[in-house]
Amino acid sequence: MKCFTSNTLTLIISILLALTIAELALRTAGYTPFSYAEPLSTIRKMWSVFDPVLGWRMSPGNYTQQAGFNNIVDSDGSRSTSDTPHVILPRIVIVGGSFTFGSGVPDEHTFAWKLQSAFPLYNVKNFGTGGYGTYQSLLRLEEYFASNQNTDLVIYGYLNHHQERNVASSSWMHSIEQYSRRYNHMYIPYCTWDNKANDIIRHVPSRYPHFPFREMFALSALLERTYTDIIAQPRTAMRGPVTSRLLQEMQRLSKAHGADFLTLIVDVASSTSQERREILDVISASGVDYVDCIAEPDPALSLWDGHPSQKRHSQLAQCLIDYITARYHPASPLTGLTH
Repeated sequence: MKCFTSNTLTLIISILLALTIAELALRTAGYTPFSYAEPLSTIRKMWSVFDPVLGWRMSPGNYTQQAGFNNIVDSDGSRSTSDTPHVILPRIVIVGGSFTFGSGVPDEHTFAWKLQSAFPLYNVKNFGTGGYGTYQSLLRLEEYFASNQNTDLVIYGYLNHHQERNVASSSWMHSIEQYSRRYNHMYIPYCTWDNKANDIIRHVPSRYPHFPFREMFALSALLERTYTDIIAQPRTAMRGPVTSRLLQEMQRLSKAHGADFLTLIVDVASSTSQERREILDVISASGVDYVDCIAEPDPALSLWDGHPSQKRHSQLAQCLIDYITARYHPASPLTGLTH
């Protein structure tokens, strides 16, 4: 019995010593325990709420940003696009992520607001939501059309990073976890590709895994991240075909409800870059209508966190106005669309 106790104690001490050495080695190499980005977590806690289908959604309210201006989110979860309601008018509906929402700029400087000003005979609804990709935008659009029919045009603000979001890549899940609420974590819906069916498979919202003591030990955080990398890698490789099919689904859904569908490319990328070629390849593979508003890199077009500046929103608005005017009503650009 004494021998067994001694061996067990020796084993426990050896394991603890090995873990301690591993932890010290990781700290020396620059690895750290998991940590939340508290300032942004607080903001996200204010403006989003959990949703069992979407993962999260906008919470109605008037939110004061760090720069001092307000963002108004209306009762239906859309961001304000006008000082005057346009309730009874036919709609232009916009979906997308934070670039579409207009993170970091006042309501009146978003491209959606400017689009509303340009087409006063329409009710422009901006359902852009921070963190959304193509799949969540499709889900939001499905929810919208379940109770709304008076829509002539759907615009989706596409960002190349949406490919990662659509399949819940490891890096995206980790980022969402860092910027999520500490005690009510965000869940991410995602899609994978079924080669046999040649179609997407929809998955319910999932959360980033939580390993014990991850906020105390770098070793636990590293194991957690490595595990996520392993399980997410196969689906991350599917992001191209998944995204193309999601775009097709958005177009099919829009047309089924009598609305045209347009993809607005909001990226900033060099005309000679691989990223630009990748963006256009994915969009072209889908066969959907799109307007190429990709801009050359310019510090004046981005805020400190990479989101579009007021100047960039003006560019996107003009790009859209020019396209819509030429396609629908070339003779009278500011009097509403005419098919």
